[in-house]
This record gives sequence, structure tokens and C-alpha cells, in this order.
Amino acid sequence: MDASHPASSSYHHPPAVRFPVERSVRAGLALAALIVACALVLAGWGMAGAPTQPLAQPLGWTLWGVTAGLAAVAWWRSPCGALQWDGAQWWFLPEGRALPLAARTAPEVHLDLQRFVLVCLPLCDAPRVWLCLEREASAQSWPALRRALYSRARMAGSAAPAGSASES
Repeated sequence: MDASHPASSSYHHPPAVRFPVERSVRAGLALAALIVACALVLAGWGMAGAPTQPLAQPLGWTLWGVTAGLAAVAWWRSPCGALQWDGAQWWFLPEGRALPLAARTAPEVHLDLQRFVLVCLPLCDAPRVWLCLEREASAQSWPALRRALYSRARMAGSAAPAGSASES
């Protein structure tokens, strides 16, 4: 079969793409709104006289403070760098690190809001990373990234990210 024919297997392979991964401002704002909403519910609960135990309100505020702090730290430490598909292998290139991390499997899409995608990337030699990918980070590369994420192309082993993909 001719390689230019639409039914050709090479026709269905997604293009190589390198997409910047940044700390999501929108996710941070959503997290802040959720933290404030929880504080308002907790305050309303206290004003309504619902806690019957004397320690219930202080324990509620302590729990709120700890969970809000942990959530804020998790957002602040969210991974930054680049997600790359070189045509055969997925890679995560963490900011400030010389060597890329190979993915064990393709990224798993957990939330797709068209302009925002939450993916989990299982890595070979590191714990899995959760990445918030936003169209605004690279509007030009967004369509290619989405094609690669939803492609059924099989991963093959490769030694390092392709040089041509890192320039695109």
C-alpha cells in the first residue's frame, strides 16, 4: 500500500511534539476558590451553632488549615518542564534537570476540557507525574499535542528524545 494513501499506517501516526508544562494558574485559582469556599462553610457551621462538642470547631479549623496548606504546597510543587512525543516514545523533560525521563506508557488523560488537559504520565525510573497542560502554554503546538495524546500509536524504545522534535 502506498505511504501517501489515507489507510496507510504511517498516516495515522501523530507528529512529534514538544509541549511546555507550566504551573497552572487556572488550577491554582480553582484551588484557592475551593479553599475559601470550605472556610466559608466551616465558618457558617460554627455560626449556626452546629458543633456540639467544644473541640469540634477548633479541630475543624485545624483540619482545614492542614489540608489547605498541603493542597497549596502540592500546587506550588507541580512539575514544570516539557512533555515530548518523539514519534516512538513519550518523555518528560523536568525543568532544571539535564536528562529527560522516559515514560513507561503513554500519558493517561483524566480530564479534558478542550483548552485544559490533566494527564498522568507513568515514568520508567521515577514516580508518575500529574501534568496540567493548557492551550495557552503553546497554542501552536496544542493540536499536535492532542493528536499525540489520543493517538493509538504504539510506543517503541528509543535512547533519547529526537533532536528534530525538540526544535519544534
